[in-house]
Amino acid sequence: MKNLALIAGLLALSPAAYGYQERIERSGDRVSAAQFSPADAVVAGRGPVALAPIAGNFYAFTGTFTSKDLTCDQFIAASHQMISDWNLYPHLNLYALSWCSGQQGQQSSTEFIYAIDAWRPEAVAEAQAFLKAHRGLQFLGQTLWFSAVKRLDVKTTLSLGVLGANGGLKPIHSSDAWSEFSGTDQWYPANYEKAKIVAQTDLDVFMDWVGKTFGGDERAPFKEALVNSNFVQFSDFFTVHLENGQKAVFWLGFGSSRKCGAQPCFSKAPRPGE
Repeated sequence: MKNLALIAGLLALSPAAYGYQERIERSGDRVSAAQFSPADAVVAGRGPVALAPIAGNFYAFTGTFTSKDLTCDQFIAASHQMISDWNLYPHLNLYALSWCSGQQGQQSSTEFIYAIDAWRPEAVAEAQAFLKAHRGLQFLGQTLWFSAVKRLDVKTTLSLGVLGANGGLKPIHSSDAWSEFSGTDQWYPANYEKAKIVAQTDLDVFMDWVGKTFGGDERAPFKEALVNSNFVQFSDFFTVHLENGQKAVFWLGFGSSRKCGAQPCFSKAPRPGE
C-alpha cells in the first residue's frame, strides 16, 4: 500500500464547492489527491451507529491512466470537472482518489479510484440514480464502469507518538493487523468499536485489545511506548475486491485519533476492592 496517510482525521481539511473536501499531497514527482463528500460521513466512529454503511451500495471504478500529454495537475483538474455534479447527490458518500507520478513534460501514470457508498437511508435512491446517470461515463479516454464491491481486506494500523505544537507527529511505535469483511456494512461495527477503545482511557481495556488484534508480542512494545506518547491513532485502509475481478487500494483511511495532553493516554483504572 502506498504510504499516503489520508487519515480520516480529515477534520482539518477545508470545505470546497458542493460540500466536498479535498486533500492534495506532493512528494518529488508524485502527487496524491483525495476528493470526498459528504465530509461528516467519512469520519468513522464519530457519530451514532445509526449512521453506518448500508449493505449493497458500495460501488467503485478503478483504472490506470497513462499519458505523455497530461500532467498530474491536469489530471486532478479533469477530475474536478468530472465531480462537478456531486451536488446532485447530497446524502451519498462519493470518493475520487488519484495517485499520480511523472514530471512536467514526461509521461504521467495515474492510478484512479472513483467510488460511492450509502451511509444514510436517503442515499440509497441517490446511489441508484448515480449509477444510472454515470453508466458508461467517458473520462480521459476510458469508460468508467462501476462494479459492486464484494469484499474488503482491511489493514488496521495503530500508532503511538508525540504530536508537536506545529501538528507534526513523531511516531514511537505502530503495528498492523489484517481482517476481511464482505462489505462496509460488516466492517463498520468493528471500526466503531476500535474508535471507542481509542477514546476511552482504561489501560487494561486498551492492552487487551492490542493483544487480541495485533498479537501478544505487541503488548510490551505498546505499553513501553505509552510512557512517552501524547497521541494515539488508529486507521483502517481498504483493499477493495470488485465483482468484475479487479481490486484496488482505497488509500483514504477511516479511523480515530486522540491527543492525550499532559495526562497518559491510558492509565490503570482502580478495580473494586483495590
